[in-house]
Amino acid sequence: MSRTSITLVAIALTAALCGCAATTDVPYARTFPAHLPIEEGTVNIQVIQGEQTLRFTNTSATDFGPFDLWINKWYVRPFNGLAIGETRTIPLREFRDEFSQPIRAGGFFATEAPEALVSAHIEQDGSLRRLIVIPRRVR
Repeated sequence: MSRTSITLVAIALTAALCGCAATTDVPYARTFPAHLPIEEGTVNIQVIQGEQTLRFTNTSATDFGPFDLWINKWYVRPFNGLAIGETRTIPLREFRDEFSQPIRAGGFFATEAPEALVSAHIEQDGSLRRLIVIPRRVR
């Protein structure tokens, strides 16, 4: 293989790897609404961070209509609702910040440590409500 061919292959591989890191803008990307009041108490929705997913279960006695789920007061994703007893597992990459950047998740090819889940809030009807965050076990 010639030196030119090796150079072209290296450029192609670099371009392909850089393309994997590209971010798609999402319409729901925005800053955390710090101006909204946070209601007293905690909603019985348990939020558990997996390696590349976020799982949450509504263990309350209330159905929730459309809401935005905030992670770490930085990343957001809208949801159509969550019924009593319903569990959802969502890829972490779907949670975006104001610049449409996804939360840093783990995985085999991760180049940085995953961002730890420290808080979760539902934004609904002009206020914020705290959720139950279950820390991720580190093995």
